[in-house]
Amino acid sequence: MNMRWIDWAIVVALLAFLTFMAVRTKRYARSVADFLSANRCAGRYILCIAQEMSGMGALSFIATFELYYAAGFCGGWWHAMAFPIWMLISVTGWIIYRFRETRALTMAQFLEVRYSKGFRVFFGLVAFLSGIIGFGIGPAVCARFFIHFCGLPQSFDVLGVGVSTYATALLVLLGIALVYTFTGGQISVMVTDFLQGMFCNITFLVLLVVLLFLVPWSHIIEAMKDAPANASLLNPYKTSEVKDFNMWFFVISNITAAYMYMTWQGTQGFNSAAKTPHEAQMSKIIGSWRGLIQGLLLMMLPLAAYAVMHHAQYADMAQQIQGEIARIDNPQLQKQLTVPIALTHMLPIGMMGLLCAVMLAGFISSHNSGLHSWGCIFIQDVVLPFRKTPLGQAAHLWVLRASIIGVAVFIFLFSLLYRQTDYIYMFSLLVGALFSGAGAAVIGGLYWKRGTTAAAWGGMLVGGGFAATAFTLDQCWPQIAAHFPNSELMRAHPDKFPLNGVVVSLIAMGMAILGYLVPALYAWLVRRREPFNLDRMLHRGPYAIPGEQSTPALTGWRVLLPGPEFTRGDRILYWATSGWIMLWFVIFAIATPINLARNVSDDSWAAFWLWKTVLIFVLGVVAVVWFFIGGVRDLRDLFRTLETAKRNDLDDGTVVGHHNLGEKPEDRKIVAAEKAAAS
Repeated sequence: MNMRWIDWAIVVALLAFLTFMAVRTKRYARSVADFLSANRCAGRYILCIAQEMSGMGALSFIATFELYYAAGFCGGWWHAMAFPIWMLISVTGWIIYRFRETRALTMAQFLEVRYSKGFRVFFGLVAFLSGIIGFGIGPAVCARFFIHFCGLPQSFDVLGVGVSTYATALLVLLGIALVYTFTGGQISVMVTDFLQGMFCNITFLVLLVVLLFLVPWSHIIEAMKDAPANASLLNPYKTSEVKDFNMWFFVISNITAAYMYMTWQGTQGFNSAAKTPHEAQMSKIIGSWRGLIQGLLLMMLPLAAYAVMHHAQYADMAQQIQGEIARIDNPQLQKQLTVPIALTHMLPIGMMGLLCAVMLAGFISSHNSGLHSWGCIFIQDVVLPFRKTPLGQAAHLWVLRASIIGVAVFIFLFSLLYRQTDYIYMFSLLVGALFSGAGAAVIGGLYWKRGTTAAAWGGMLVGGGFAATAFTLDQCWPQIAAHFPNSELMRAHPDKFPLNGVVVSLIAMGMAILGYLVPALYAWLVRRREPFNLDRMLHRGPYAIPGEQSTPALTGWRVLLPGPEFTRGDRILYWATSGWIMLWFVIFAIATPINLARNVSDDSWAAFWLWKTVLIFVLGVVAVVWFFIGGVRDLRDLFRTLETAKRNDLDDGTVVGHHNLGEKPEDRKIVAAEKAAAS
């Protein structure tokens, strides 16, 4: 066993504290809005820390290990080309601001208001099915990590009966996440995720310092330099031989991520939890600073592991690690577990416990939010829209909890049966492509008054249909190839579907956009339908809710500037974030023509990576202290607000009446009346 008593003590202490806090939140979950969205009481810091932690869980940690071990320092370079897009997304409150204005508890509830009840149910069903499939791989990956990291046996005896350690680990891990979700819904999810996020930030600092002491920077660079000439791990402009994590992977994945921004519903409870639309926007703006230390550690861990596996200084250790990896049958799992197994040989006592606690925190944070999201979406958006009368508060809460248990049972079985054939990132992109039509429906619904119900259906069916076909082929490809031995395509790709997840995702996205635009333009230019009343849906102008928004929302090009809601401190954060993001884009823009014009040495790139690492570390230390202070303040305010907040029993995600004004001829009189009222 790799873990000593002090390592286990660290893990148990963290679990005990989180369990105490989760149980404490149960008394605040008094209504459906509490359980689904923490009654919309979250401040920017607790929202940012908790949501980032839930989105970057243990599965994402391991996926990032795979990426950087394969791509080296180059793994983070190509993201810079999309930084202007990500700057605009964060500083303008893209999607999150308007979605919070709708006051919908789930994304599909907003889509019922914008389109139709039928589309809400369809969207909810696709979100649920694609979500639990993508979610189902998480426990499997994490259980294997903990088994190999902790040095647990593959099986053990109970009363003379052999029991699988893998199945037991799945049960234990899912059981912990389930308890934290079951108690207080989104309140307990957000509170425990916030606490785990703060613990991880502090632990990341400690691990970074220890890691660079154990594996010096010079050894990491020397190992990187030995990579093949056109598969460089230092120079991103010499990666033509890199198969998967090359330039095009990052280009396409950035485009896809921007298009699908906030449409993937794995953390849906956070989307509607902010106090106001402005607080939701600010949580995204400050998010650029919160992840500095986390991103740095997740890069340095696999790079240090790579150095141990390839530098002559660590030859004996590398041989032991390689022997342990060779005992794993699945080649894809060998790649996945290379970094975790290497870390067990690198880290000393105490550091093993800290890293294990971090990974456990990552598992809990991503899986309690996933259990909450997919369980609640199934009830709120697939089941309850068919009810003619609403459930009572108590019955509604128990139905939501029962659904969460059902999701946990499904992903336990899925993890036992699923056969992994690709990198985690590729699998996630492939599953996400099933939901590709959602991007067009959400963006068109929030920002384009000419979007129609037919357009929403078109985008979902066309994009999702292509992705579902590709996903099925990916899972069955070896059997299909065996039936067509004379096919040139099958001979070239006998074991693996020729399109990886990132390519499938890009194609599905393009098809979804076309599927949305064609029906919408037809309705506008040919049918001459009245536009949808966005102001009513967003509660703007004459439809404003007192206390929800104190100043008019900016429109047009002015959304690029801080609005009247911004305090002096908000404006400083706004411009600091914009400047920080654009700094890296400018560096990228300058470096690209220089590298294309002449050969830049590996030593020059190594100096750049050292400078960047030191800068991010210093700013990251400042950010950890800053977010700790702001987060504790928000946590105190959250409990105080929930203690005294008035609950509205009607605020349960039900849409009453037909809100899709302008879609039917009989609605045109209503549209005309509302225009007159607004003027």
